[in-house]
Amino acid sequence: MSQALIAQALKSPTGDKAVLQAYQESPYLEVLNKLLQEIVQQANQELHKIADITTNLFGDVINHLDPLGFNQTMVAKISGPICMPQQCTHILGVTVKVPSVPVCANGSVSTGFDELKGLSTLRINNLHIYDVSTPSSEEIQASGCVNFYLDNLVVIGYVKTEGGPKLIANPSSATAIAIIESLAPQANIDVTMSTKQMKLTELVVSEFRMPYQQLNISINSLGPFNQLIPTIKDELKAAIAPLFTQHGIIAKAVASAVQTKIQRLLEKQSINTKTDSE
Repeated sequence: MSQALIAQALKSPTGDKAVLQAYQESPYLEVLNKLLQEIVQQANQELHKIADITTNLFGDVINHLDPLGFNQTMVAKISGPICMPQQCTHILGVTVKVPSVPVCANGSVSTGFDELKGLSTLRINNLHIYDVSTPSSEEIQASGCVNFYLDNLVVIGYVKTEGGPKLIANPSSATAIAIIESLAPQANIDVTMSTKQMKLTELVVSEFRMPYQQLNISINSLGPFNQLIPTIKDELKAAIAPLFTQHGIIAKAVASAVQTKIQRLLEKQSINTKTDSE
């Protein structure tokens, strides 16, 4: 039987004569398809627990994201001239504009993110097998791809100011919020099924990536430092974008969490299979 027929059978369990013939020639394909569907259903019940690693992003030793240096990557700092508005003083009934001293000075804005929310909405939408091989009579190997659903991600951080005119010697602060919209996580998978034990023995998630369509950043008012906000936003956008690519630390962390949960499901499957056989 050709690999094309096997792949077609896995994509469409019921269909034309070629698909039905494929199942007749290799009854293990139906088992493989069923096992994959079960893993997907079980994984979707577990993925919401990824929320455990999205809050309190830093300083948590059990946090999967923390060892990847997320906090060091998501820090931006810019500096530039900031100017105080002129003051108005009434002298003998006449309004006189008195400039601040100094009128302009150099100031800086630094920002960083400490919390990431929304990964708990991650779900597997569909799984497609596009290549199957039988290297031995005791196992079937398959390759495919997975499409995930993920709602908006929200990244929350801080903004601090330094320097500036003497009249604003006390530093001001604000909150920075980044919303990443229309995410479409994708990954490749490699699967191995034992035909002897009728169970999945391996399912490896690889090339996990999280493309998105829109990134919006909002920062509260910083008073005279407001003119530096557009620049700091550009810096943050440039820092955030690479984190969701295949080699980005957030994509790697999420892939690791997904792989861990799938691996536990496979191990549980092994225990159940062993128990049933006994």
